[in-house]
Amino acid sequence: PPTTEAAPGRDGSGGSWAPNTPAIAIGAVVSMTGPEASFGISTRQGIELAVSQVNANGGVKGQPIALRVYDDMSMPSEAAAATRRLIDEDNVKVVLGEILSASSIAMANVAQASKVPMVT
Repeated sequence: PPTTEAAPGRDGSGGSWAPNTPAIAIGAVVSMTGPEASFGISTRQGIELAVSQVNANGGVKGQPIALRVYDDMSMPSEAAAATRRLIDEDNVKVVLGEILSASSIAMANVAQASKVPMVT
């Protein structure tokens, strides 16, 4: 599935960080393809805007936010798999969830079992 990653402040979109300042990794799973893509695309854009604004204003306690976004293709099974990848491989501290109820439930089961907060 397509992914995007952003740590604004390091790419010229705001904020300046001391060398080796660790970023706070957050992840999002949205429907960027499939029948619910219009919702997922706008959700992704809103999340990216929020991350950009936070980073432009100094981040969180002086640390930038790094965002990883995965496409669940409007499928709950893909949403669960993407959540697992965010937690196990990307080591995110929080997961931002899907607008679709079935996908959110699938994601919540993974996040809860891993004790990673999820907001949807």
